[in-house]
Amino acid sequence: FAYSENNQKLLVLGKTRNVIKEPIDLVIPNGVSEIDGARFEGCESLASITIPSSVVSIQRDAFRGCKGINSITIPASVEYIEGGAFSDCTSLETVIFNGDCKVERTTFSSCPSLKKIIVNHDELMTFSYYLGSTNNGFVLPKGTIISVPRNAISKYHEHSRKLYKNDYFLKYFNVVPHDN
Repeated sequence: FAYSENNQKLLVLGKTRNVIKEPIDLVIPNGVSEIDGARFEGCESLASITIPSSVVSIQRDAFRGCKGINSITIPASVEYIEGGAFSDCTSLETVIFNGDCKVERTTFSSCPSLKKIIVNHDELMTFSYYLGSTNNGFVLPKGTIISVPRNAISKYHEHSRKLYKNDYFLKYFNVVPHDN
């Protein structure tokens, strides 16, 4: 692994794809602010990723095809996740958002095991617009549970009614409350 000139962008020298066979627990160093696009694409040996609170963006296809990852926690510092960042992570079951960030519609495409997204903040998740959009539908398996703080559930109800004039959004994605 290497850093860009300003030591804020994580780069990988060469392809990581299938080079390392044993499971890896990747800890991205504190101070990295951006995870460059496609840097870990196809690295099937990644078992877990720890993203520090210094990271503000995860670029396109950064972890595409990392089939060993089963959960990911996005720190509150992350402001933007580009499309495909975690697509084709076929073992990914749970995503935890500790802050509000913009999430492009294909971020979790082709993640058939994804069963639960946990939102740990009171604001309406920015991706929820795409989840409810019929033209730009957010790509998640039908029935994915989106767990939001109990005191934020009314925002999701309002949002669904605005888009569909009913609670379709909440039913399709099983938006459920949890206690903080």
